[in-house]
Amino acid sequence: MKIYSDSKVSSFINGIKKEQSVESLNRWNELVTHKNRIYISYDSTNKNCQEGDIDLAEFGHAKDDKSKPIINYSVGYDRTNRIPLWYEAYPGSIVDISQLHSTLQKVDGLGYKRIGFILGRGYFSKENIHEMDRMGYDFIIMMKGKKALVQH
Repeated sequence: MKIYSDSKVSSFINGIKKEQSVESLNRWNELVTHKNRIYISYDSTNKNCQEGDIDLAEFGHAKDDKSKPIINYSVGYDRTNRIPLWYEAYPGSIVDISQLHSTLQKVDGLGYKRIGFILGRGYFSKENIHEMDRMGYDFIIMMKGKKALVQH
């Protein structure tokens, strides 16, 4: 096995266009069977941004340095075989609770129907729960102490 230098790997990664990355993920998702029920573990994080001219870098709910703009990243992967199904980078000002709507639309567009989501408390809202119900998705979600909502 050949070991490549950091600069060689960096050069390779910098040469990948966004369109190529999206196309690769779309092709990957076409290969995944959509017949069996899968459970998707979905989560996000953010990273402080040092550079000044990055479109996605915005001020938001930073986990580290609140004085710097951030970029949010999320990943969804098949919980059974731990294979990533998609990832996203999105503006730092968008909070998890709002991002889930776009994620559900993306999943629908990728052709996943028989799925369940495993989500952290950052995605918990009445609207998100109702949307997942309307779309026919099962879900496990951590609560934020809003037990009255669950009793409905």
